[in-house]
Amino acid sequence: MPRDSFNFSGLDRYVTRLAEISEGSEAALFYRDKNSYKGISSLKKLKYLKARQVNQGFLDEICDIENLELLSLSIISAHDLSPLLRLKKLRVLRLQEVLRVQDFSHLTSHAGLEGLYIEHARNLTTLDFLSDATKLIRLGVEGSMYTPQKIATLRPLSKLRSLEALFLTSVQLADKRLDYLSACKSLVELTCARFAPKENFEELSRLMPSLICQWFDKYEV
Repeated sequence: MPRDSFNFSGLDRYVTRLAEISEGSEAALFYRDKNSYKGISSLKKLKYLKARQVNQGFLDEICDIENLELLSLSIISAHDLSPLLRLKKLRVLRLQEVLRVQDFSHLTSHAGLEGLYIEHARNLTTLDFLSDATKLIRLGVEGSMYTPQKIATLRPLSKLRSLEALFLTSVQLADKRLDYLSACKSLVELTCARFAPKENFEELSRLMPSLICQWFDKYEV
């Protein structure tokens, strides 16, 4: 199962002025320049949005675009993610370079979210907040190219019975056990770092023979 795509057909350049987005647009790429975001909530037909340099004011206004279904935020200086709960139609969310957020629990309170991707979150070290995300189908928690995401354990993911695809590249695990994932009965794809000993991958393969993971057959590189 592939990741959700964040490529919008016909759009390859971020704009910094709302005047560059037509009123009837369903998709947009917007880069905040000071307060240039003000008024973006008036673009009520937007369904797909990629936004960069997202401070709290920008996030608050984005969350008034009630028809958003897919949202990608990067370089996030906002500290409070709770406004995202206002986006009742949101199905896919990506957060990149999360600088100040301490509390990620609001993300799993969103009943309609199917795909969640968190990349390079400075203050994220535990997946405990995900233990109630029982409706998630696709999940990614990953670091950056040069900074792996340090995660305590995969144990909280054992309750995600709807999860079909899990992406954990550029991740370091403190607890190397992988068998927690065997409780995720719908899981068909695991794309991850080689973050545990070979025998741990072999055990997971034995417990989940239908699971696809590159390290099951080719652990040595």
